[in-house]
Amino acid sequence: MTSTNGPKVLIRTLALDSGNYGGVLQAYALQQALISIGLNPATDITVPGYRRAADKASEWLVQRLPAWMFGAPQANDLSNFVTTKLCSDELFQFVDDHIATVELYRMPCGIDRAVLEAFDRFVVGSDQVWRPSYGDVKSYLFDFVDDPHARVISYAASFGTSDFNWFSRRRLAGLKPLAERFVAVSVRERDAVTLCANYWGVDAQHHVDPTMLLPVEHYARLAADATSLQPQCLSYILDESPANQSLTDRACTALGMTETPIVRKPPNYAAWKEQPAHFRRHGVPVWLRAFAEAEFIVTDSYHGTVFAILQNKPFICISNTKRGASRMQSLLATFGLSERLYTSEMDDCTHIIDHHIDWDVVNIEIAARRKAGMAYLTAALVDEQQPNPALTSGCLRADDA
Repeated sequence: MTSTNGPKVLIRTLALDSGNYGGVLQAYALQQALISIGLNPATDITVPGYRRAADKASEWLVQRLPAWMFGAPQANDLSNFVTTKLCSDELFQFVDDHIATVELYRMPCGIDRAVLEAFDRFVVGSDQVWRPSYGDVKSYLFDFVDDPHARVISYAASFGTSDFNWFSRRRLAGLKPLAERFVAVSVRERDAVTLCANYWGVDAQHHVDPTMLLPVEHYARLAADATSLQPQCLSYILDESPANQSLTDRACTALGMTETPIVRKPPNYAAWKEQPAHFRRHGVPVWLRAFAEAEFIVTDSYHGTVFAILQNKPFICISNTKRGASRMQSLLATFGLSERLYTSEMDDCTHIIDHHIDWDVVNIEIAARRKAGMAYLTAALVDEQQPNPALTSGCLRADDA
């Protein structure tokens, strides 16, 4: 783990204990970006006491559910939540080895003030930190920071979706005073620029996910000694379903390739218990190498799509409405790749497979967006100035959304 003696920055993002490759990699990448400009970041990894209790209760329940119940969506979601954690030891090891962490909260006493006082710069992001159903949005707006001189910003923060129910809209609108304290606001999706203006009256800038701030050579070094899966058509599917498997099968047939799934999800706890090694998730370096070596990629994952783009691999992005389709749409539109999106209304995927990608054009845009993101972070946290979108290539403001 690399660190510096520069100013200390506290990062808040979604929990890193869920076994999610994208969540871990965006946290890693943001730290690396901040280190590269002379800062000393640490990411809060507090797991609240109620979450620990809920996790234990969930595992206890999943172990005892009868097999016939796993046809119900709620039972499947609970089983996936529990077994994913049980399969993810190597992801958690990557966090231990490569991400500087702190525990900000001391339950049930709240914030550990000794930890908090070590920081005077605060960054929230990336990932869906401002999605009400995913966590306490107030804490991701730093409601606990009362130092008027603190530099509080976001980087590529996400609402996850623009389709909120009445309760979520009301909750977000009530957080306007917290958002107004930010010296700079950066969001990951185009529609989030408008959401920030509508809910909070703040002028947000649009930036790429932190994983895109690092060049592919950086990820190649991480993956250099990893085992090769020798993938042809790599599939990275978060929400397995007959429809997604059918699409993957059809793509492989059309391409004349063999599928290599990067994850295997146990259908239930009993299956994991019987074959834990079979379902154990690969470490981050193996995951990265698989994306670098694949000939084609099929994914319903936001970060799976990001790494397909970074690695210049032809891909199909399955629209994932459950996790937030607007994220995919914004990402693809940013790089002129909207044609790669597959939706449930489509009968065929050959038009996506046959569509040529001009990677030279895409890579020019990646470089411009990377430069914009780094310029924003430098201005906000190092120069301690208000980032100027007019000087930052590739930004989108509310009046442009």
